[in-house]
Amino acid sequence: MTTSNSTASVDDTCQEVYQQLRSSWASSDKIFDTFLNLSDSFDDLDKELNNIYTLFQTLDIPLVWLQSPLFD
Repeated sequence: MTTSNSTASVDDTCQEVYQQLRSSWASSDKIFDTFLNLSDSFDDLDKELNNIYTLFQTLDIPLVWLQSPLFD
């Protein structure tokens, strides 16, 4: 009878450890997914900023505007 109680206790402990590990892995997956999403967002932002830069290069801005203190 002691053996079955001991076995049940070990099984319960193993199950608890398994659940804790599983929940920590789930948290790690969420953190990793968040990091990937953030990284993708920064990549998208970089592309948009490059597009804006390219468009600004194609603008025909009068020289007088470029000499204003606004561009200093």
